[in-house]
Amino acid sequence: MKAPIIAVAFAVLTALGAAGIAHAAKTLYKWVDDKGQTHYTETIPPEAVNKGSTELDRRGRQLKQNQSAPKPEEIKAAQDQAEQRKIDEKKAYEQHRRDNALMNTYTSEAEIETARERNVSAPTAMIKGLEPRIKVVQTRFDGLKRNADALVKAGKPVPEVAKEDLAAAERELELINAEYKAKQAEIQRISDKYAADKVRYRELAELLKK
Repeated sequence: MKAPIIAVAFAVLTALGAAGIAHAAKTLYKWVDDKGQTHYTETIPPEAVNKGSTELDRRGRQLKQNQSAPKPEEIKAAQDQAEQRKIDEKKAYEQHRRDNALMNTYTSEAEIETARERNVSAPTAMIKGLEPRIKVVQTRFDGLKRNADALVKAGKPVPEVAKEDLAAAERELELINAEYKAKQAEIQRISDKYAADKVRYRELAELLKK
């Protein structure tokens, strides 16, 4: 009868020893609370789950480093950086596409200048056509204005028809001048565009020589 009792006791002791070893092998967590105090615990409390922590074995050796959850401002900064990268990549792609088109379209700066002259010819012709119209309308407006001023100076009323003619001439003059300025701006935009193309073409041509 003693043999079975000894066997059972041995089994119990073995189990208890295994349990102790298992308990000793548990991981410790090192974490810091909001007050800056360092804690060593077997589990992470709920309020510290999103904070950084270090997993240690019972001998204090580091097993794993757990990063803290990013703060809202850190998330926002990362999102902004990602968005800026997309913008920069798109700009780089567009620049590469324009460079290829530029080099495939022209073989010299002289060709670019020829293209500029061809594209400004239409708005330049329209400006030349507007100049005599402006002169005619301006002359009519000045005459109507002098007549109206003379009547006012003489103490006489300006007829309604004269007022209407003066107002009509003024509106027409404003419209023609606005169109004239718009064509000037168009010529400037075209010239600026081709000037930039010539500069970029020169840069790319120099790069290709290297």
